[in-house]
Amino acid sequence: MMTHLLLVPGGYTGAWIWRDTAHHLRQKGATPHPLTLTGLGDRRHLATPSTTLATHVDDIVQALDHLDPADPSGPVVLVGHSYGIHPAVGAALRRPGRIDRLIFLDAAMPAHGRSVIDANPDPAYRDRLRTRAQSLDGWRLPVPPMHDEALWGSLADLTEPDLKRLEQLGAPQPLATLEEPLDLPKDAPWPPFSAVFCTRGGFASTAAIQALVDTGNPQFRMLADPTARYVDLDTGHYPMLSRPEELADLLLLAASGEGQPLRQGPRQP
Repeated sequence: MMTHLLLVPGGYTGAWIWRDTAHHLRQKGATPHPLTLTGLGDRRHLATPSTTLATHVDDIVQALDHLDPADPSGPVVLVGHSYGIHPAVGAALRRPGRIDRLIFLDAAMPAHGRSVIDANPDPAYRDRLRTRAQSLDGWRLPVPPMHDEALWGSLADLTEPDLKRLEQLGAPQPLATLEEPLDLPKDAPWPPFSAVFCTRGGFASTAAIQALVDTGNPQFRMLADPTARYVDLDTGHYPMLSRPEELADLLLLAASGEGQPLRQGPRQP
């Protein structure tokens, strides 16, 4: 029985960014399926002003619908890196029962009715992105400069060749993919999920998520779902470049339901 992993990249990138991790996954007996979302990677020529978050949800739904594993008994795991978790969740909830586990890779929890930009706590973030889009054509964001970790996320542990790959293969991101609110089916069941957090300069860790749950705030209760498991990786936001083999190991560990569970927080009256 082999594990099938659909690998959804983050912003500005495509299937190419999974190359080394996919190689290690194959060596370990799994079957990776790196995806490129519409308008990015080698599909950048398909970008239009109407390329939205819903477009990317449809990309992943189609990938799930057309997945034809040689071993149909093998588990199907959907991995979303950073931005990629938003369309990944949208697709997973549109195909209940299709995937065995959803993996958040250094990504925040999406919510119905919230856009990717809404998830950023900085009120100036939206204006900054719109200004950057105007510097190109008004509807796409140019690839960020290699020193801009506010837009790329932590670049810790990346080598000069890694940075050169990001610079050369990065594609402009359609602005509407970040501005459109995520539309999740009402009452659709969530699959079991895991999270791998990159803690070097990252935004979260298992301990940080436990602290949120411990507040007793109902909006964080789902994070301690009995199926949820958490793993930390000491590297920057692009482990598929900086730690490809270690990431492959952790994705397979998470796919099998291993990792750290969280304790339930106090119930608010």
